[in-house]
Amino acid sequence: MESRQFDLLLGHIQPDGVRSPGLIDKFNGQGFDANSVIEMVANDSEEKGMFEDSIKLHDLARNHEKVTELLNKLLAQVIS
Repeated sequence: MESRQFDLLLGHIQPDGVRSPGLIDKFNGQGFDANSVIEMVANDSEEKGMFEDSIKLHDLARNHEKVTELLNKLLAQVIS
């Protein structure tokens, strides 16, 4: 989290909606699930108040309900 190189380490969503793998995906399948790690980092970002990063990471983990929830929180802050 401190390096904030999420695209390199965890991957990113390409314009066509396909997830591009990151370095963490090299360990996938060996009793290791990259999505669970991405979710843990996303939850940690949310706890630290870094909502923009958390939204990006939840989207990467395909947790769209959480993305919508966090976007609503950010919009509520802007509106009020």
